Amino acid sequence: MNDYYSTTDPPSILYKPMEMSCCAARYSVDNRWYCARIKRYSSEIAVELAYLEYGNNEEGHITELRPLDPAFIRLP
Repeated sequence: MNDYYSTTDPPSILYKPMEMSCCAARYSVDNRWYCARIKRYSSEIAVELAYLEYGNNEEGHITELRPLDPAFIRLP
């Protein structure tokens, strides 16, 4: 997932996913891309994220979000 999102251009229109939806998000600690769920918007440009693979939470900027490519959608 990180390789894919690190080499693709950001969308030309700002991506603003709905609350509780899943997306790709860049984790601030290691700068890598992971699957995340939007918990809520804390402002117009900031979101509270829950990273699904590891259970981490953090606040992120909407410019660090991308639509989740269908190749990365897996049901447990």
